[in-house]
Amino acid sequence: MPSQLHTYTARWVWCGPGGLRPGAAVVMRDGWITAVGDRPPRGAAVTDLGSGLLLPGLVNAHTHLE
Repeated sequence: MPSQLHTYTARWVWCGPGGLRPGAAVVMRDGWITAVGDRPPRGAAVTDLGSGLLLPGLVNAHTHLE
């Protein structure tokens, strides 16, 4: 079974220390982030998330268990 390649884009992408990357592409293969680049790779499905901020790998651990 071939692995699935998918790319998410947004107006801004932030990957940690350093500046924001305008219009970057977050590449995922089989559910794992494999790269952040300037543009989607050829043949990848693309989901444009609009004018927001994409924070790849960030997990929101804030929960209310009550």
